[in-house]
Amino acid sequence: FDDDSEIQAQGYYDYNNLTTSDDARVTNEGQADLQFQHRFHLGDINEVTWGGSFHNDSVQFFHPLNWYYVPQNQTVNIYAGFVQDRLTVEKDRFSLTLGTKLENNPYTGNEWQPSARLLFTPNEKDSFWGAVSQAVRIPTMNAETAYIYLAGVPAGALGGGNPPQNTYGALVPNADLKAETLVSYELGYRTNPTKETSIDLASFYNHYEELINIPVVAGSYYSPAGGVIDNGGYGLPVVQQENTGEGDIWGVELAAAWNPSTQWKANLSYSYQDYDEGMIHASSTNLGGPPPHNLASARLTYTPVTGLDLNGEVYYTDADFLYDLSTGNSSVTPDYLRVNLGADWKASDNLELALEGLDLEGAHTETLQAYGISPVQVVPSFYAQATLRY
Repeated sequence: FDDDSEIQAQGYYDYNNLTTSDDARVTNEGQADLQFQHRFHLGDINEVTWGGSFHNDSVQFFHPLNWYYVPQNQTVNIYAGFVQDRLTVEKDRFSLTLGTKLENNPYTGNEWQPSARLLFTPNEKDSFWGAVSQAVRIPTMNAETAYIYLAGVPAGALGGGNPPQNTYGALVPNADLKAETLVSYELGYRTNPTKETSIDLASFYNHYEELINIPVVAGSYYSPAGGVIDNGGYGLPVVQQENTGEGDIWGVELAAAWNPSTQWKANLSYSYQDYDEGMIHASSTNLGGPPPHNLASARLTYTPVTGLDLNGEVYYTDADFLYDLSTGNSSVTPDYLRVNLGADWKASDNLELALEGLDLEGAHTETLQAYGISPVQVVPSFYAQATLRY
């Protein structure tokens, strides 16, 4: 509406039909998403941003093989609204940002996500900031309603009439899951020693509660495929997602940028992260684990002529430790190095071309073999992209 007020609205619809090799329908899924945001000023010190969103996920499951959803047809609606106020306490010197988001979902009901941020700029070169915020991760349709069969023993296969009916090991759903919560504390400092350089130092402390694990559970459970899901005496795994984990992650991040000329740009970054015993024992091969301790990257950009950028990137990822609560086993993903080279050319105001080579250092492993998880090895790849604007 004017220089300091704007409205943004966006939406999409996505339809996906998943079929098997014999062309039988397995899953139809439609997702609709709408988002709205309005930013405006109230007087000289308040910059208000508010808005909302709606997300619909409608799924039909046909001809299940080893994944059974109950019911077969499901619809999930998620509503959210938010408001944020950025208060300029002292112009170009001190500001405070307060906000919150309220989300309603069919699994855990209403979830609040408040945040508060401070920014202090004592001079043109230095900035200090701090933040406290809460975020949530709601359960998935999979965790709430899916029976995933892992193994089975046919009726009478063990002799003597045992088992008396088809018996399975499976991941059984849990309709009583709570949302995982994160409370994050952050402090940071930025300085510009010269016009060509900037340095950022940030620290964080994250506290997690109600983390979802997949422990082994006892007893017999309903089986939509017939028979019974039971781990009693037949060596079959029966597991269920539960809110049994909590823990802390903390760390520091350092980043530096150097732009000695219009032709050269260089960026360096390093992160160190650590975590307590609780985060280790909250890890799972299926749901993930704590982050690597050390991460480092370097990027160099050379612009020989206007419109042409040549890029080189190097990334280092430390080894990653993973403890699987469901099996009691631990594993370590080796550290690895990634090297990317690319070129971006703005041929005209309407046309851009890009060519990039990824992971040129050679193949490396990012995921190890685990129960229900296939190993992932990344190999060198190349891609070309053309962007036309009109």
